[in-house]
Amino acid sequence: MKWNRVLLKLSGEALAGPKKTGFDEETVREVARQVKISADLGVEVGIVIGGGNFWRGRTSSDMDRTKADQIGMLATVMNCIYVSEMFRSVGMKTEILTPFACGSMTRLFSKDLANECFEQGKIVFFAGGTGHPYFSTDTKTEKFYYDMKYHAGQVEEYAEALTDGEKNSIYDKAKESGSTEEIQAKITGFVNQYNKMIDDLSESGSKSDSLLKMQMDSTVRIYAAQLASTGVSKRSDGTLVLDEKKLAAADLETLQKVWGGKDSFANQAARKADAVKASAQQNMKAQASSNYTNPFDRANLYANYGSKGNYFNFFR
Repeated sequence: MKWNRVLLKLSGEALAGPKKTGFDEETVREVARQVKISADLGVEVGIVIGGGNFWRGRTSSDMDRTKADQIGMLATVMNCIYVSEMFRSVGMKTEILTPFACGSMTRLFSKDLANECFEQGKIVFFAGGTGHPYFSTDTKTEKFYYDMKYHAGQVEEYAEALTDGEKNSIYDKAKESGSTEEIQAKITGFVNQYNKMIDDLSESGSKSDSLLKMQMDSTVRIYAAQLASTGVSKRSDGTLVLDEKKLAAADLETLQKVWGGKDSFANQAARKADAVKASAQQNMKAQASSNYTNPFDRANLYANYGSKGNYFNFFR
């Protein structure tokens, strides 16, 4: 079994070796040599490094938590700069990406830039965590699934408003006012959150989430003609495109037929969104209970696949 791309988490304390603080050059060079073995086999390697060899948010109980976490973010940037140079010294190309500007020392993260760097054969360092306080380098994946759950919940909320058949629904209000602006706003909000949810499923990459995305693509195809009458169509990646002029031109009867009721696209999408929420919740629990191995223990490096194949069994 071969992994084409892995994300490796290195603890800041481990970089210090027996010194317990700062850097131990020989320790870091040994890590660089081990990573190079995998990189030379064509594996794309992304690296996240903690900042515990310099600072932890809990280091000072008297400091404001936000400021303490910001210092920790900068500690991870320093670590990535140092380790990046050690990697370069053994013949690897590297790039450091951060969620905030750091002058000319790093480059500002974007998904496209990260993929471009991987395609160029570079080892990509993701420094600075998420750029937000209250999240450590160990909780980035947990935050990703938190966002996925939130986006799916938003899809459900918009769908509930659009499929509400009770008295004084948005369709009743539209009949009274002669305006469909509120319905248009709900559809626009639904499409925006739906697209974020689809992007989350694509980025997750798990088999269960990929299956959910395929099921949602299939649902969109079934309703394609109806959706088109309200200005909604599907891109090749599964996200939706909204033609605002065509949506505004759609009459109330068409809007209610396509988006209202139990048999509507909105209701079917809401059911899938509930499954996405459950998947995200399950992954959040898995992240919270995970035990990560010491990345400098050679036994861990070769535990699953031996000296041939994938050299990391502690990726995220």
